[in-house]
Amino acid sequence: MKLLVSLCVAASVYALLFSGCGGGGSTTGASSPSSPSGSTRAGNVLLTVNWPPPTRQKPAATNSIKVTISQGSSVIASQLLAPASLGSVGSITLSSVAPGSLMLSAAAMPNANGSGVALAQGASGVTVAPGETASVTVTMASTINALTIAPGKVTLGTGQTRSLVASATDSSKNIVPLTPGKLIWSSNNIAAASVDSSGKVTGTGIGPTVVSVTDTETGRSATAAVTSVHPIYGLSFSPFVQAGQDPNSGTVVTSAQVTSLLAGISGYTTWIRTFGMQNGLENVPAIARQMGFKTAIGAYISSDPTITGTQIANLVAAAQAGKVDIAIVGNESLKNGTVTESQLLTYIQLVKAQVPKNVLVTYVDTWNTMLAHPNVVAAVDIVAVNIYPFYDNQSIGQALSSFQSAYANTVAAANGKQVIVTETGWPGSGNPPATGSTALPSAASETAYFNSIQTWARHVNLPLFYFDAYDEAWKANYNDYASWGIWDSNGIMKPGMRAVFQN
Repeated sequence: MKLLVSLCVAASVYALLFSGCGGGGSTTGASSPSSPSGSTRAGNVLLTVNWPPPTRQKPAATNSIKVTISQGSSVIASQLLAPASLGSVGSITLSSVAPGSLMLSAAAMPNANGSGVALAQGASGVTVAPGETASVTVTMASTINALTIAPGKVTLGTGQTRSLVASATDSSKNIVPLTPGKLIWSSNNIAAASVDSSGKVTGTGIGPTVVSVTDTETGRSATAAVTSVHPIYGLSFSPFVQAGQDPNSGTVVTSAQVTSLLAGISGYTTWIRTFGMQNGLENVPAIARQMGFKTAIGAYISSDPTITGTQIANLVAAAQAGKVDIAIVGNESLKNGTVTESQLLTYIQLVKAQVPKNVLVTYVDTWNTMLAHPNVVAAVDIVAVNIYPFYDNQSIGQALSSFQSAYANTVAAANGKQVIVTETGWPGSGNPPATGSTALPSAASETAYFNSIQTWARHVNLPLFYFDAYDEAWKANYNDYASWGIWDSNGIMKPGMRAVFQN
């Protein structure tokens, strides 16, 4: 389609005026040099606009076209054509311009008032002589220099979705508007991941996929690398991974760090589980929910009622905001003697009374401690236990059978309630948990335990949160291990762990 604009030019008067017969819009002008006495005959310019290839159509996002006339380095006049005139024949008359060499430029703009970043533009010179008609063609070129997809690298679990966003920039890195209806999305491996017309990717299997987007107006394209994996059910998540960070020393982790760490495990797990609602952890539920995780959010129960009150208030607020699926009121508080059973039951009922009915409320302790407190089992919505064959001093060869036995005992004591395992794991380095113990920390045992426990949990459809997502050095200061993570503290997955996500 071509835009045909007829420009009638008259010379020798100082003021400049545009009057349109199909363009409309705004006009600006400035005085021009006077012409020789008597040179008042009008000149005409017939302007033809060719739209950019490959479509030769004006960009669909165009809402105005700005025509500018320059003489030398000075803009002597401009006019904004209304959308109704775009792609049709119209004319505008420019009067009181001295004859001479002019430059005509045109820019397709995204906004009706002529503002924004140009979608296409072009220019051509023309010489205007009194009493004569000059013809000029301006061939428009798209301003889009590059097309990109964000994020450019995605890990996606089977059945999970993620929306990709295409954006365009010009040579100055300015964002150029795109028309979604003009974008074509495609996947080169739909057995692993598919993509719809809006850029939403769905994990359909396991393996790598290249997702492409093409802007049909410009022919520009971009790609994103998508890796589809088999996600595990859940991961314990604590973000204090950097050197010197320690929640017990008052470290407050930033939302940016939380976001980055959650992005690192995105796609690999469906659920995350946390352990507190202060020191920046109170921001985790909203960030995790925005990123598509299901959330089991914990409030730390302290011997200090003031701290406990703040923790519970923050947990309730997150649940009321729709950011919590499972509300956990304390972790191993009975085992550690932090509170009495009576105090704990009061806290559980306090949370139950305030959170939405669809939020499950529970308390977490070691499996044998939980079995010693049937009143707690009766009070919670689901029974949540930590099972560590490692701390039960089992060898790696006996670890799975030990876990299975503990789980079976818990199910038998749960009185028909669902049982979830909120922690289990094996450290990759350090000393045995007790003198003479056959539970030996090592990278090989860590990998073997992760693979065996996940294989069995998937087989029996057991909701299981593996401990931990990341290594955290601060834990070594508290008679614990710094090497529980599937990923190290730099966010690199440990050798041997990837097989779980590829089966």
